Amino acid sequence: PVAQNSAKRYSVSFASSNNPQPGKETELRLKVYDATSGTPITLFTNNFEKLAHLVIVDSSLNQFDHVHPAFEGKEFSIQHIFNKSGLYHLYLDFLPFNSVEQQFAFTLAVGKNDLIEEVDMPEDKGLTKVFDGYEIALNKKGDLTSKDLSLGKTTFTFALRNSSTKQPINDLEPYLGAFGHLVMIN
Repeated sequence: PVAQNSAKRYSVSFASSNNPQPGKETELRLKVYDATSGTPITLFTNNFEKLAHLVIVDSSLNQFDHVHPAFEGKEFSIQHIFNKSGLYHLYLDFLPFNSVEQQFAFTLAVGKNDLIEEVDMPEDKGLTKVFDGYEIALNKKGDLTSKDLSLGKTTFTFALRNSSTKQPINDLEPYLGAFGHLVMIN
């Protein structure tokens, strides 16, 4: 195995098509640089079977996409269609060769500016959700804080059940190299 350099720092430039509009393709381009030298980074390692993961979510948390931009020459790019006007948050995850996993966040306004506003979401303290025939319960001890989560000091698990029969789900198959993936957005 190759030793990973956790001290290496990166920066990412983000660009999109001019004036992104809902319902129309928007090109998203992301270029990774060595933060010290400014040199473009062109070598990446697959992380969960892909070179890059891009999570796109609107401010209301109702629109959510997980896509995989292609690496073309010196940048990652993808065509994306936004469903509605609003403020979108984009989270890029990638693994430079011989380094550690990296995450970067960007914000993009789509459509008419007068429709763009932050949404004040009511706090949802429910730890069990049901969708598509599945019941998923979060099991945790104490509060979940971003600091403790980022430092690996918090442990939690999920219980998956059939929402009708309440029987445990025990026939998961790997997707993108894992039995489960979790995206947490505050």
